[in-house]
Amino acid sequence: MANRWFPKVRSWLALGAPLELLSPLSVARIIALVAVVTWPVGMLTGATTLAVGSVLLAASVAVTVLLMRVRVVDDEYSPLLLLTFGAMSIASISTSGGEHRAVLLSALLGTMAIFAGLFMKPSVLFPSLLIGVGSLAVVLRFTHDGMGMSNGTIMCLFAFLIATTTAMTARTARTSGLLDPETGLANFRGLADRLERRDPDRDLIVATVNLNGVAEVRDALGHHAGSELVRRAVEDLGQVMTAGVAIGRGASDDVVILVENRSELGVSTTALVDHVVQEIAAAIGSGRYLVGDIEVTLNAHVGVAISPARQNADDDPGPIELLRQAGLAAHAARGAGRLVAVWDGESTTLTVDDLELLADLRTAADRGELWLAYQPQVSAPDGRIISVEALLRWTSERHGVVSPGRFIPLAERTGLVDRLTDWVLGEALDAQARWREQGVDLTVSVNVSPLSLRSVDFGDRVEAALAARGLPPGVLMLEVTESMAFDIPEAVERLGPLRASGVRVSIDDFGTGYTSLAVLPQLPLDELKVDQMFVRDAMTSRASEAIVRSVCELGHRLGLTVVAEGVEDELLADLMTSFGVDLLQGYHFARPMPEDDLVAMIELESCSPLFAADAIEAADLVSPSDARR
Repeated sequence: MANRWFPKVRSWLALGAPLELLSPLSVARIIALVAVVTWPVGMLTGATTLAVGSVLLAASVAVTVLLMRVRVVDDEYSPLLLLTFGAMSIASISTSGGEHRAVLLSALLGTMAIFAGLFMKPSVLFPSLLIGVGSLAVVLRFTHDGMGMSNGTIMCLFAFLIATTTAMTARTARTSGLLDPETGLANFRGLADRLERRDPDRDLIVATVNLNGVAEVRDALGHHAGSELVRRAVEDLGQVMTAGVAIGRGASDDVVILVENRSELGVSTTALVDHVVQEIAAAIGSGRYLVGDIEVTLNAHVGVAISPARQNADDDPGPIELLRQAGLAAHAARGAGRLVAVWDGESTTLTVDDLELLADLRTAADRGELWLAYQPQVSAPDGRIISVEALLRWTSERHGVVSPGRFIPLAERTGLVDRLTDWVLGEALDAQARWREQGVDLTVSVNVSPLSLRSVDFGDRVEAALAARGLPPGVLMLEVTESMAFDIPEAVERLGPLRASGVRVSIDDFGTGYTSLAVLPQLPLDELKVDQMFVRDAMTSRASEAIVRSVCELGHRLGLTVVAEGVEDELLADLMTSFGVDLLQGYHFARPMPEDDLVAMIELESCSPLFAADAIEAADLVSPSDARR
């Protein structure tokens, strides 16, 4: 019966939001402890104190139930503090004589102090205890009868000893495994404990909030700065979240929010999910945080797992699985560049092989397993190498050659792609600097993930990488996909200033998305790369031929350079040249190769590559926008 009753009491009083330390069993133990102590005292000392003991026992039940509303995140001391100082007040009332008022006033003062310490900040606890000690001294002063201490004093002393003992014990709550020591939030174990005691009659929403930007602060300013940023973000979340929401610390920089759909809310669980996500976006999206002298902006990706009200225990996925599902959904949202993703049981699942691959990918650069392959792009009229595209490759000692199609989506799903993008950018520009020292000027193209482009500091990172190597912005071409350029509003915001500084921008795989031609002229572009599917089919398909011709005409009218990818033979190269394509790329000219092979190829063919814009101008293929510059 108790197992059925206690969850409902917690639901009624705590509104579905507690992260309490007390379990039903521990509540029963506290009540039993008070009864065992107070009842014999009452039997030994007379009817008055017996009545006090009875009242105290009843009060202990009420106070203990009330304390089930106290959250772990606010509690650095035991609920027994309130209980025992409440006992001191009741016991003090039983004193008699002229000292009654002084004793009662002193006891109430101690009780109020402890109330203040309990329901305000933890820093109030110590002065509250001092006031409690002072109150006890007053009680002792006015109840001492020369031979010993009165019954009321005995009760007060017992209460004080219990209070101080439990206060010291509760100080270890942060190391008991339920709390995160850095933020004071419930940790993974604390969250799992809360989920174990969920109300089975309610739908439960588990939302994992991945805070994007904390890792950069931690790397730049230290671990403490990152943790402080998480704590402040949690404070903002707490201010906007609906009452009845529990907040805890998940893995790394994740914050976990637990919400039970209460019948009194009168909304569907789906609508409640939307509401919670909007509150998260309002809290994190509008916040700018000052860390030291640096202003930091965070953005969030939210993963949601929903556990419906269950009819039996077999329907419950368990707390660990729920937390895992929400975490994977958050990674999926980040990988797709979306605010929120809801666990669907399939698309966000990571296998054991994925986890092993991801673990090795995190340290692959340190082990020298990552490297760049370069594929030349040549001028269509004369075959001179104008630029190269840098392509990331991974040769793993453990996994062998890992396809980019395998590890790059995994990096995007798990938040590792920013680190990979920075590594590729740095390596490509280092190579660019070496080539320039040898008198070889080539533009180098780097592919940019949608997630990297969403980062607020992306432009700053690119400019810093160029400046650190003393390179002009024009040596770098950033390639973005067509869908990214048109579907992500941040694209124009991030790429515009970079292009204005001289960095060149290209749309990759053009023709595969749903492009609005009205928007195309407004994008900060220098180049269109026709998707290789249309290039290869142009020999046999009139539709593909028409698409390539149209893209060439459109690009030139907009002042853009047009590149054909996937050129695999001489006939196709001649056809693309006849269509007016400016640059050609494909196996007919060269496969992707290591840097040393590229330099050897240039030396062998006695090429004198020119800077891309100059080479196009020399070939009389300069675009109107380039000519104006």
